[in-house]
Amino acid sequence: TKMKKIIFAGWIFWAWFSAAAIAQSVEGTPDFQGISFNKTSNGSIDSLLEITACGLGYTHADVVLGKRMFPVIGAFPGVDQPASVSLSGIPTGATIEKAFLYYDVSGPGTATSVQFGKYQSTIQTYTAAMIGAGPDKAWGYEGTYTFRADVTAAVTGNGTYSISGLPVDTVPGNTEDTDGATLFVFYSDPAADFIGTLHLYDGSVVIIGSTFTQTIRNVYPSDTTQAEAFMLIADMQGMGTKLKFNNGAYENTQENFWDFKMTSSDVIPGQKNSSFGVNASTDAVNLIISGLYYRQPSGLVEPVLHLESDTIYCDAIGDTYQWYFNGSLITGETSSFLIAENDGNYSVVVSIDEGCIKSSEYISYINGISNSDKPTNAGIFPNPGNGTFILRTGTNETSVIDVLNLSGQIVYSFTTSQEVESVVLESIPSGMYFVRVSGSVSWTEKLIIR
Repeated sequence: TKMKKIIFAGWIFWAWFSAAAIAQSVEGTPDFQGISFNKTSNGSIDSLLEITACGLGYTHADVVLGKRMFPVIGAFPGVDQPASVSLSGIPTGATIEKAFLYYDVSGPGTATSVQFGKYQSTIQTYTAAMIGAGPDKAWGYEGTYTFRADVTAAVTGNGTYSISGLPVDTVPGNTEDTDGATLFVFYSDPAADFIGTLHLYDGSVVIIGSTFTQTIRNVYPSDTTQAEAFMLIADMQGMGTKLKFNNGAYENTQENFWDFKMTSSDVIPGQKNSSFGVNASTDAVNLIISGLYYRQPSGLVEPVLHLESDTIYCDAIGDTYQWYFNGSLITGETSSFLIAENDGNYSVVVSIDEGCIKSSEYISYINGISNSDKPTNAGIFPNPGNGTFILRTGTNETSVIDVLNLSGQIVYSFTTSQEVESVVLESIPSGMYFVRVSGSVSWTEKLIIR
């Protein structure tokens, strides 16, 4: 701490003029859903992306790498490389949308590549974009340089990943020293019941003996009051830095050399902006990320199908529908209802624009039978049952009773003129069937034999 305090005062004046002097150019990186990742933020934190999707969530893993502070203060020693980080919390079946590896380096800013991959698997070298530069954080180096590498291709889900190839320096101000690294991953899950929204800002703001505030704009939550607010900050040294999240007040925080800070936060429906701040009045730190994340209900329910005559209706409200017959897609059938043309099993997949998807159970259409004309006193009891049932036909006139399997085959049939009939089906295998009553009163009902 002594060395940092001594150097600290001399760098304050230089910091005022540094951003323009050390501006850097970066090579372009691919666009993601119309978002350009080609930017350099010297002295600012700018919007990287604002994304809303079904089941959108994020996770991160962090590691301290720097070595320079150990001989000076005897604390915060970084781990040796290759360093491992462990991701967790990604649901089974989720899609990895993007994975970024962030790190910052004290020195001349030449550490533009990093080795990364699944632990004990294939490790590849990734080129990192410099997303911002600023003055030295009172350690005697040329400057502070912040990088982001797109490592999406290497991240397959939960597990342990390896980071290596980043410079470290055991003598402050000697060569280059990497503060730490954060693997930040966000994913989507079409099977989820919520819609997630992520506002991610990044860049580099070296804050020396001052306060910096930054605003995330266009928030607009509607059906939620809960959010998560987070920041990534380098080189906090236990010197009283205070943080502010999402329009809150400045508060003390537990400080570390490489910190991903996250807190639960309240949002107000219709809220437009979210203010973040770092008060480093007695320290020199680097703000790299600020972000806000919240969830809202998708409103999409599991679809239930209803058969009326030859028309099958879906009760779920969605933006798109796709019908299937015996498991195969029916081209052009994209309405909320379907007119059945063939005997068999029908189902539908309903989706909304944000990507949530729900699939119905199948319904069997057999010879146009329906329940629309079923008398209120008609039915099969008990249902489900063990094979012995009481059938109420709803009429004392002659009726033909057919029991059909899901393929439309008649497995049992008889004729009766009784309004109430005892039916024994013990020889029929357990499963789902349809009982069809045909005569002056015609109706059908699903029957389950256990």
